[in-house]
Amino acid sequence: MSAQTRSRRPRRDHGLVAAIGLLVLVGLVVIYTISPALNYSNIENASPNYFIYQHLINLGLGLAAFYVASKLPLEWWRKLLPFVGVAVVLSTILLLIPATSITAGGATRWVDLGFFSFQPSEIIKFAALLYTAFFLANRSDGELDESIVALMPVGVMLAIAGVLVVILQRDLSTMIVIVAMVSGMLYFRGVAGKYLGLAAAAVLVLGFVAIMLFPHRMSRFNTFLNPSECDGQRECYQLDQSLTAIGSGGVFGVGIGRSEQVYGYLPEAENDSVFAIYGEIFGFVGIVALIGLFGYLLWRLLDITEQQQSLLGRMLVGGVLVWLASHVIINIGAMTGLMPLTGITLPFLSYGGSSLIMMLAVLGIAYQLSGSDFRRNPR
Repeated sequence: MSAQTRSRRPRRDHGLVAAIGLLVLVGLVVIYTISPALNYSNIENASPNYFIYQHLINLGLGLAAFYVASKLPLEWWRKLLPFVGVAVVLSTILLLIPATSITAGGATRWVDLGFFSFQPSEIIKFAALLYTAFFLANRSDGELDESIVALMPVGVMLAIAGVLVVILQRDLSTMIVIVAMVSGMLYFRGVAGKYLGLAAAAVLVLGFVAIMLFPHRMSRFNTFLNPSECDGQRECYQLDQSLTAIGSGGVFGVGIGRSEQVYGYLPEAENDSVFAIYGEIFGFVGIVALIGLFGYLLWRLLDITEQQQSLLGRMLVGGVLVWLASHVIINIGAMTGLMPLTGITLPFLSYGGSSLIMMLAVLGIAYQLSGSDFRRNPR
């Protein structure tokens, strides 16, 4: 191969990998430093490093998923989409069986098979990403502009996801991520603003109904609207402890290994509340650096989205961009009182294998598209 040929080959975005690598490293540091405290609070007679060992296993699986996704031809995902759908159905069935499902905090989100557990919602997100991307890539501009009826298959898909996630799993926050991701893909596809407005209005109405139907959601929503009137030992407990952790960090943080909130004071310290623990450890300076790092990663994804010359590539990377952004915004917003409390993880920092593995897998697809010859094809 000549030097001239090599120079024309598209180069993959190494800045994307650098940002992912730094965030993975930050997550390792946080989980490692709080692992003994988490073990003390949650698991008796286990190794002090139990959580970091489990996190390393999940990270290894995630990196393997990233590598495979970065190498697998995109047309293979079209062939694999039916199998992803079957995985959604099977995992949903397992959620209906008390012996294989876990209910916590008013939501049934986990399937426990004994030797491993996972969240079916992560598979549903991935299925929604693939289905919407292939659907929009295979429709002409004229079809999408003529009538909102052309988008009905996407609406049906969202309705099915709503039943599986909001009603069955009682997980409104994950549905918000799915709706945001699909809406972002419609935007990147150039769907008319009036249709997006109608969709947004419908989502707001349905979201309000979903909040009203379940007491634990209504309680969280009321807490968000009236934080000064709620009980700091009950409804506002997690938010109060989260703000206490962040405030205790000051400018530079209390330092690695000195977190106090992780010792059973802050619920879900290793998962949903890990941002507050991070803020306690690294302080305001660390928070700014972390948000800046997430911002850089999202900027790289936006740049890759805009580079795509294929509709399919644009849809896929755009969907990954909004998926990641939704998790970051919702998690940090909830931990700082800017949004109602949810069960959304903070990518790379939260302890949770399903989310970490799936996030690295879809970022592997984005990395492939950052330098693939597939960008040259029209669809």
